[in-house]
Amino acid sequence: MKEFRFSWYVLLDDQNGIEGGSFVRGEKIEDEMHRIKEKLSKEYYVRPSSVYIIESSEI
Repeated sequence: MKEFRFSWYVLLDDQNGIEGGSFVRGEKIEDEMHRIKEKLSKEYYVRPSSVYIIESSEI
């Protein structure tokens, strides 16, 4: 199993957003990126299109 680091930004409205990061384990970076977007969209009550992955890397 691989470890990945993601930096992300959630756009809440036209002027406000939240920036953060996550460490996750998985097999494919694309799958984990999708899971992070889904999780954050539910957590902040926004559409997945309002979640931006700024940077991703394998650790």
